[in-house]
Amino acid sequence: MVVVSDGDAVSGGGGGGGMSKRKGGWWAGMRTTLAGAAGGWGLVLVGHPFDTVKVRLQTQAQHGEGRVYSGAWDCVKKTVQWEGIRGFYKGVASPLVGNMFIRGINYYTFMEALHFLSGGVDMRRTPNSMPALPLADFWMAGGLVGITVTSLESPVDMFKSQMQVQIMTVKQMERGVLLPGQTHHVKPQLYKNVFDCAFRIARTYGLRGIYLGAGATVVRNAPSYSVYYGVNEGTRRLLSEDGELSNSAIIVSAGAAGILFWLSVYPLDVIKSAMQSDHLDPRHRRYHTIVDCARQMYTEQGIARFWRGLTPCMARAVPANAAMWLAIEYTLRWLPQ
Repeated sequence: MVVVSDGDAVSGGGGGGGMSKRKGGWWAGMRTTLAGAAGGWGLVLVGHPFDTVKVRLQTQAQHGEGRVYSGAWDCVKKTVQWEGIRGFYKGVASPLVGNMFIRGINYYTFMEALHFLSGGVDMRRTPNSMPALPLADFWMAGGLVGITVTSLESPVDMFKSQMQVQIMTVKQMERGVLLPGQTHHVKPQLYKNVFDCAFRIARTYGLRGIYLGAGATVVRNAPSYSVYYGVNEGTRRLLSEDGELSNSAIIVSAGAAGILFWLSVYPLDVIKSAMQSDHLDPRHRRYHTIVDCARQMYTEQGIARFWRGLTPCMARAVPANAAMWLAIEYTLRWLPQ
């Protein structure tokens, strides 16, 4: 059993919540941040292979020789054939390092937002016997988190996406494929690793290159994080027994939150992936705005285009988010108060 006990409330805890003055000073905030960072590592280590398949399916051409993969399983087989198991972890360094900071700040911001919205309830040190916070506070706090973390999350996702689609770009070039809107072949930008990718993009294109697709990221993040934290907390309350949460309850709550996170905004994520994996040079860029990207996608395949890659995304939702929340829970238990 993982108990959400005094001083260890990870969220409302299915009955947590109460009025108290803040305690713990800087260490309370650091403890929350470290727990979120541990959760970020768990999320990436478990979920990145699924994410690689998702991004490749989202961004490939749908018809003709430009279509490298016929589906999720074909993508898995060809990744093993062309790149080995390491291919599933292309670009992993960016989210592995980035998510340590993003999830740490994410979780800290979430707790601070709850504290602000509730008028002073300290979720880090709250007796389970006190009344629970309104569930609406968790939805609102999640939305604030989504907006706040975009400045860090967008570059990390962009570097990752650029690395993940490299093999697909190479295969399309080998076949002599011209993508829609291209009149001649454009030499692909190939990077040795994610750090080389980040360095070269920053040196060549500056902040505009680093934040390619940032607008699409914030449009996706605000509603999706609201759904994520709201559903996670609501499910916890349904499954908790006298304020206690078992491992299975944490897994179910995390999985439900992860699934609904993606279902609520998946078309926006497809747009974001397409924009962030686009050519960095504006002269060769296929998509110029969110609306332009959506219009071209709809022209290409209709509504179905916005749901491409959903299968690996759904397969990823439960194990990756379960790993994240279990890491958060156990880190809070292990760290001294």
